[in-house]
Formats: sequence, C-alpha cells, structure tokens
Amino acid sequence: MSKKKMILAGGLAAASFALAMAAAFMLGGAKPTTSPAAMSAHDANEPAPMQLNPQAQELDELVRSLRQRIADCRAQAQQLNEREKQIRIVQDQLTRQAEELEDLRVKAAGALAALREQKAALEAERVKIAAEDMANLKKTAAIYAKMDSAAGGQILADMCRQNNEEAVVRILYYMDERSAAKIIESLEDKSLAARLCDKIKRVREVTS
Repeated sequence: MSKKKMILAGGLAAASFALAMAAAFMLGGAKPTTSPAAMSAHDANEPAPMQLNPQAQELDELVRSLRQRIADCRAQAQQLNEREKQIRIVQDQLTRQAEELEDLRVKAAGALAALREQKAALEAERVKIAAEDMANLKKTAAIYAKMDSAAGGQILADMCRQNNEEAVVRILYYMDERSAAKIIESLEDKSLAARLCDKIKRVREVTS
C-alpha cells in the first residue's frame, strides 16, 4: 500500500470512530434544558433548542478536528499524486534521452569504424618508397626526364600493361614536374594518365 493510501485509510478510520462515539454520547448524555422563553415556545408547539453537555462538546470539537485532518490528508495525497506524475514524466524524458544517446553512440561507432576502414584502404593503396630505393629511383627518373616525352611515355605505358604501375608511379614521382607532365600528357590511355596522377599524389616515402 502506498503512503498516500495509508494516510487516507488512517484518517477515515479515525473519523468514523470519532463520529460513532459522538453520536453515542450525544444520544445518551445530552440533557435538554429550557428557559422561560423556551417554555413559551414549547407551549406554542415549537421545538426547544438542545444544549450539548461538556463531553458532547468535546467530542464535537474532536470530530471537527478529525475532519480537518482528513481534509489535510486528502490535500497531501493529492500533492503526492501530482509529484508522482511529475516524477514519471521526468523518468520518461530521461529514458528517451538515454535511448537517443545510445543511438547516437552506435551511429558514431559505426561511422568511426567506416572511417578506419577507409583510412586502411587508402593506406593500402599508397605507393611506398623505401629510403634505400630513393637513390636508384632518382637516377632512373633523371634518365626518363632526358628522353623524348612520347618515347618515355610509351615505355612507361608498356610497364603499366605488365603490372608495373607502382614502379612507374615511383619514377614519375622523382621526375621534375615539367618532364613528368609531358610524359603523362603523351599517354594515349587517358584513364591510365588520370590514375597515375592520382597515385603520385599519394606516394609516401618510408624513411625508417
């Protein structure tokens, strides 16, 4: 049983007991007294006013006090009711917010995992150049830079067709921009030219 129900039950029980006691005393112990004016009124077939003895008056005051306490208890129960409603509303709001936060956490975790996968994929596609290979690549790049752009482009295109595309990217990376641009421009396969340009931008030198 909740607190407010216990308060109401107790108050109603006390009031019922007090009312029963008051009725018993009032019926058994009340003695009507009449004044001369009352006697005259009685003679005129009018009821005489009843006066309560001290015990009945005390019980009457007790009943009034209990009624007031019952009213107070009902008011407190109403206040408790309203508080419970407010608490339920707040709890519902907190529950919804917790669910929304959990949804955001799951979405953020998924987005982070996707970014990590994309980063790993880009890293795997990078053309890496080891420190010990740099000197040889620079020499090779210098040779191609001195060649006719069309002839150099043809050789590099053949290397790409033989699955040596990363080697071509390394050579173009160490050529000066003007020479590399001429060779790439001379390529007939424009999709290959675009792919080489994209990979050159993602070359990473590995120094350790």
